[in-house]
Amino acid sequence: MQDPEPGEGLEDTGGVDEFNPAADSVHHDAQRRGVTVKSLHDWISKYGSNSSQHQALTSQQEEIRKLKAELRRVTEERNILKEAAAYFAGETKRNTRS
Repeated sequence: MQDPEPGEGLEDTGGVDEFNPAADSVHHDAQRRGVTVKSLHDWISKYGSNSSQHQALTSQQEEIRKLKAELRRVTEERNILKEAAAYFAGETKRNTRS
């Protein structure tokens, strides 16, 4: 049996993150996916939650979360400043008519 490339076929049978060592044995999970135990170990090493790829993705997700929070804050500040500018523009017009 030729082993597929790491990650190949995981779309159809669930990702590596679905593997729960407490509930499944690697052998049982490999059989269920139709791959060899070595392939599954390779996939877990390369794509599992402790892999460098997963850690890089997690750090990127954290940066995106922070940027979205900053965008919300800055957007709120902009809206407050718009309202304040409109208010003071109205006050100035009223004061110049007196």
